[in-house]
Amino acid sequence: MSRYLKILILTGVLLLLAGPVFVPKTSIRAAPAGYDPNVLSYGMYWFGLNNARQKFEPGQPNPYFDPSRPTVIFVHGWQPGISATEPPNFDYTYLDGLTLKTVHTADAWVNAGWNIGIFYWNQFSDEANVTDAEAKIWVNDGPKNMRWRKGDGTYADAPLGTPSAGELFYQTYLAAMTENDYTGGEIRIAGHSLGSQMAVRLTQLLREGIAAGEAPAKLLPTRVVLLDPYWSIGAKTWLDNRTTGETVRDYVTGLLRQGILFEWYRSSNLTVEPNGYSNDPLQPMMLYAEMHPNFVADDMSKHIAARHLYFWAYAFNGPASCTGTLCINIDRLLAKMTNDQLAALMRSDYTWSQTSGQTTATPDDDTYQSSLRADAPYTVTQLTASPAAPVAGFPAILTATVQNKTSSPAGDGVLVTFNTSLGTIFARSVTGGGVATASLASAMTGTARITATTTGAGGTAQRVAVITFGPAQYLYLPVIWKN
Repeated sequence: MSRYLKILILTGVLLLLAGPVFVPKTSIRAAPAGYDPNVLSYGMYWFGLNNARQKFEPGQPNPYFDPSRPTVIFVHGWQPGISATEPPNFDYTYLDGLTLKTVHTADAWVNAGWNIGIFYWNQFSDEANVTDAEAKIWVNDGPKNMRWRKGDGTYADAPLGTPSAGELFYQTYLAAMTENDYTGGEIRIAGHSLGSQMAVRLTQLLREGIAAGEAPAKLLPTRVVLLDPYWSIGAKTWLDNRTTGETVRDYVTGLLRQGILFEWYRSSNLTVEPNGYSNDPLQPMMLYAEMHPNFVADDMSKHIAARHLYFWAYAFNGPASCTGTLCINIDRLLAKMTNDQLAALMRSDYTWSQTSGQTTATPDDDTYQSSLRADAPYTVTQLTASPAAPVAGFPAILTATVQNKTSSPAGDGVLVTFNTSLGTIFARSVTGGGVATASLASAMTGTARITATTTGAGGTAQRVAVITFGPAQYLYLPVIWKN
């Protein structure tokens, strides 16, 4: 009996004992050169063609990272049973009829001039219970602290003071991206399953680090990708009695104001009730699409397919959208979609669902169709500013009132896109209690034409407001001289 088969059987036993276990149904993965499963190892690996890779080490040149190029970083999720000896990579092994094939999904990115990497935390995420791995994303003193699994299956305590996996990701990311003064522009962070929580937590920590002056603003991700994301059910004592899904929603609400783009692709039932929390209130805040990878039969393989299909899709000019009255005029989804196209599709009135290509592994023939949500369309019915006549150098608060198709206040989480002809403005905000707010500031005097819409960037303005920033008023006090 092969070692890999033994591991799968063991994982099946864990499934009976500990609930759903997400085990990748791909080929055995070659460990990175120099990787010793009995020594604690985590960090960033940069990849080249044909799965070549090298770990980022401070002060050491890396042939697979160029600070002048755009960058995409993948972060994996739960790795029960096999991750201690076989970290994930960008190889996807699948059945094409009766033939087993492997595609290097990173190759198209490398050929197009991208840096492409993986942040490994597999030894920490190798737990029999998914919530034990999930806790390590957020805290270092959860149910299992920061223990890690060795290649022989035993656990060891991490060195005293080891921070949470999310903070390790943040520290490693900063080191890797600042060592050579990153000037590559676009940065994408893509997380799969539990890794989606890692992706959002990294982005939030970067936002906080930038505000604190410890991280350069240019390292804030352009785009965050959630690939069949997983959130466990129930409040957590180690998260102030909140759920991980709620916490991620709160973070995304703030990150949207920074102009960050979000896309979410769901591919299996392993991430919804009763296995996980569906987090439906998060859907309206970003592009939400449902994949249907029916070329594999079981939910585990469907779950794993999401990350491979996203990265593989960069090799093609699709998937294409449909055409028709319920379709948005866009020619692609997934990785090849441009940032402008994604910004236009980040709207709360539509969701997307795969309508063809479900029975083939390649994403080249996939198509997606948009459908109007039940309570859509949404409309901004009023846009006001306070103060109505702001002073240059001081912000004005904008309030957009949003209604649904029955003229009732829109539910929470409806996305509103703002734009202005003068000054700087929060790019996007979401409704709470039927209103969405944004902040507008201008260092210059003059008139600002402000628009608000629920139809995505570049969509038809639903409401317009015009305000004028006046000069600063100074109060001159008499100077009294005393001898």
